[in-house]
Amino acid sequence: MSFGISSEPRAGQFLTGLRDDASLLRQIFFSILHHHHPKLATKVGVIYALSQAWCTNESESELNLLVDYITALQPEERILVASSFSHMLNLHNLTEEVNSSQIGRAVRLGEMDSPTRDTNHSFLKLTTVNGLTPQQVYDALCNQTVELVLTAHPTQALRASLLKKYAVVRRELDTHSKQGGYEQIETRAAIEAAVQAAWRTDEIRRSKPTPQDEMRSGLSYFSTVIFDVVPAFHRRIDTALAKMGQPLLPLDKALFKFGSWMGGDRDGNPNVTAETTRDVVVLARLEAVNSYFRQVENLMFDLSIWRCSSEMKELAERIAAAESREAARVAEERKKRNYADFWAPIPSTEPFRVVLSHMRDRLYNTRQVLHQCLIHPNMSVRGALEEGGAYLDIEDMARPLQLMYDSLISTHDESVANARLLDLLRQIRTFGLSLMGLDIRQESTRHTEVVDAITTYLGLGSYASWDEAKRLKFLTDELQGKRPLMPPGMDMNPDVKEVVATFRMLSELPHDSLGAYIISMAKTASDVLAVVLLQRETGVRPALRVVPLFETLEDLNNAPDTMTTLFSNDWYRSHINGLHECMIGYSDSGKDAGRLAAAWALYETQEKLVSVAAKWGVCAMGA
Repeated sequence: MSFGISSEPRAGQFLTGLRDDASLLRQIFFSILHHHHPKLATKVGVIYALSQAWCTNESESELNLLVDYITALQPEERILVASSFSHMLNLHNLTEEVNSSQIGRAVRLGEMDSPTRDTNHSFLKLTTVNGLTPQQVYDALCNQTVELVLTAHPTQALRASLLKKYAVVRRELDTHSKQGGYEQIETRAAIEAAVQAAWRTDEIRRSKPTPQDEMRSGLSYFSTVIFDVVPAFHRRIDTALAKMGQPLLPLDKALFKFGSWMGGDRDGNPNVTAETTRDVVVLARLEAVNSYFRQVENLMFDLSIWRCSSEMKELAERIAAAESREAARVAEERKKRNYADFWAPIPSTEPFRVVLSHMRDRLYNTRQVLHQCLIHPNMSVRGALEEGGAYLDIEDMARPLQLMYDSLISTHDESVANARLLDLLRQIRTFGLSLMGLDIRQESTRHTEVVDAITTYLGLGSYASWDEAKRLKFLTDELQGKRPLMPPGMDMNPDVKEVVATFRMLSELPHDSLGAYIISMAKTASDVLAVVLLQRETGVRPALRVVPLFETLEDLNNAPDTMTTLFSNDWYRSHINGLHECMIGYSDSGKDAGRLAAAWALYETQEKLVSVAAKWGVCAMGA
C-alpha cells in the first residue's frame, strides 16, 4: 500500500537543505567570531579543519596533528575554543531540529512517504494489521490518559536566556530557505543577531538555581510549546479518526495530563520547603490563568456572532444584568479615582462576547488574587481564591465554553465551533487551572520522626523504637478513631516542624494543584499509613493518594509482602477505593545491586505487585 509519492528525491532535497543550513549557521558564527576574536577564530578554524581531515582519512597521523595542536593551547585558550565548539554544536542541533520538522510537514502534506511518522497510518495499521475495528481504536483512546511528569532533576544545563535565543534561530532558519530577495536578507540578519547575542551570553549560571527558578524554567516549556501543541495533537487525532469514520474525541476527554516534581521533591533537598511548594503552585496557576486570558481574548475577536441558542442567550442576558448592577455600584468610585475602563462595553447583541468578556474579567481577577498570594506568604491560597471570586474550579470555565460550543453546533456553525473554541476546550481539560499536578516527595524516615515526636510528647512511648506490628496497630487504631492526635503547642525540632508545616501548607492549597504524596525509600506498610494519618491530622482534604517508592534491592524484594499487609488491612482497603499506585526506583536499586540484578528485580517486583493487587481486587498503577 502506498502513502504518497516516492520519498527518495524529496529526502535528498532535505539532506541538501540540512547541509546548506548547517553551513549557513557555521558561516554566521565564524564571521561573528572573526569580527570579535580574530585570533580565536583562526585557532577554531584550524581545529575544525584538522578534525575534518581526520574524519575523512581516519589516519593516525591526522589525529596526532589535532592532539598536538590542542595540547599546545594555553588553558584560557582551551576554554574559549571549547565554548566556541559548544555553540557550534548547539547551532548544528538546531539545524537538525528544523530539518526534522520540515520532513514532518512534508509527510503530512503528502510530499514524502514516511508511514512511521503518520498518525493516520498508525491507526490504519491497528485496523489492517492488528485486526482492531475503528470503534475499538476510538474506545481505547477515550479510555486512556497518559500522564507526563516533569521531574525535579536533572536541572536544564542551558540557561533559559540561551534557549530563547536559540528558539529565535530555529524559527528564522525554518523560513529562510523558503524566502527570497529582501525577505531572506532580513531573516539572515535576524539569525545573525540571535547567534551573536547567544555568543555574548554567559553559558554558565553564576548562582545556584532555586526550586522556584527550576519551576519557572519548566513553565517556559508550557508557555512556548506544550500549551499550543496539545490542541494541535488532538486535531491530528480527530482528523485520523474522521478518516476511519469515527467522531471527534469527547470534549471532556484529555489524552494527556501533566505532573511535576519541581518544588515538591524535598527528598534530600533542604531548599524545598513548605513555602517553596506554595510558591510553585501559585506560579503554575498564574501561568495557566495568563494562557487562558490570551485565549479568551482571541476568542472574543472570533465570536462576534449574534445568532445563538436560547440557553446561550439566557446566560448572556443574566451576565449582562449582573454586570450592569455591579457597574452602577462602582461607577462613582471610579470617577473619584479618575479611572476609565480599559475594555469597551460589549453590546447585548453579541452574546458570545458578553460571556467571554465576563470570563476575561474573572481571569483577570484570578490573576490579581494570585499575585497577592505571592506578595503575602501567609495568605491561604485556597481561601484567597474562594473569597476573591476568582476561578477555583475548572468546571466554572468549562460550562460556559461547552454551552457556546453546543450553541454553535445547533445553529450549524460547526466550522466556527471546531476552530479556536474547540482548542480552548481541549486545553482546559488537559491543564485545568493548575497547569500540572505537583507531586510531593519526602523520605520515609522523616514521617517516622514526626509520629515519634507525637507519641513521645503524649507519653505513649517512642514510635521509632516499636516493631512493625505495634506501629501498624497504633496507626490503624488512630485512623479508625476520631480524636485529634496532634496537640497544639507540641514541642518539635526543626526537621519535624518543617514536615508538619508542609502538610499544613497542603491543606491550604487548591486540591487540583496537587498530585500524589510519594514516600521515597519506602520499606514497610507503616510508612504508608503514617502519611495517611498525618494528612488527616493536618486537615489535608481530600487526602492525596499515597504512593510508596521502593528503591533498594531489599525493599523491592519485600514490596509484595508490604502491599499484601496494606491490602489485608480492612480500613486501608476501604480507604483506597480499589485503586493503588506504587513506584519502583531504578536509580537507587542500580547503585545498590548493580544494573543487571536491579533490572531483574524491577521486572519481578512489577509482576508480583500486579498479582498481589489482583488477588485483593485492587487496580494497580505503576510508575
